[in-house]
Amino acid sequence: IGVDWFRPSLIANGTFTAAEAAFLFTKETGHTTYSQTMINGAVSGDLFELPAGAVAAALGFEVRWDEIDDTPGFNARNNNLWGQTSAGRTAGSDAVREVFGEFSAPLLAGWQFAESLTLDGSTRYTSYDSYGEDYTYKLGMNWQITPEYRLRGTTGTSFRAPALFELF
Repeated sequence: IGVDWFRPSLIANGTFTAAEAAFLFTKETGHTTYSQTMINGAVSGDLFELPAGAVAAALGFEVRWDEIDDTPGFNARNNNLWGQTSAGRTAGSDAVREVFGEFSAPLLAGWQFAESLTLDGSTRYTSYDSYGEDYTYKLGMNWQITPEYRLRGTTGTSFRAPALFELF
């Protein structure tokens, strides 16, 4: 079947005939199963007191097992959809292990031009079976100058491993 792209009703209002619509449009159904199993734990609390308040900390771990099984519909698998995905089945699994630590230390409190000054930090070790490992950190300062004004700044790093659909 052909489509008469210069038919006046198609140009004027985008209306296709029933035969054209049946040729051009379809309903596509795929099936995706994504499963994740996770074990994690954390402890947190105050470590000791400073004049401005308690230094708080947290330590923890997480282990994740992820699995994907994605099967696109028939037309997508066979490249029958113009401008759409042409991916085949995507199936695979990965595991990640992480440990982390965080702290928050109040350095000043109740001073003129320093209602509060807090130092925050965190670090994380991440290890993916598929992609490798890395250490990341974040260090931040929060200065409440007056009730109306606050300055905050942070620096840190990040680590991103590919998602399962990107790997497989």
